[in-house]
Amino acid sequence: STEACLLDLVTWSFHWQHFYWYSTPQPLRGGDQIEITCRYDTSDDTVPVTWGEGTEDEMCISYVYVST
Repeated sequence: STEACLLDLVTWSFHWQHFYWYSTPQPLRGGDQIEITCRYDTSDDTVPVTWGEGTEDEMCISYVYVST
């Protein structure tokens, strides 16, 4: 099995909320799996950070478009 990172945003900006498209489509085969992993650094926060849609909230939403 082979693993590949398809997108890695190390320093996220709130203003980057848009779609990302590959210039060359990424091939998938039957049985392939796609996984999304999000990491948050809240070590400097002084109040609990929860999931939400606000600017100061943690959120991780991904949409994948697959065509045949």
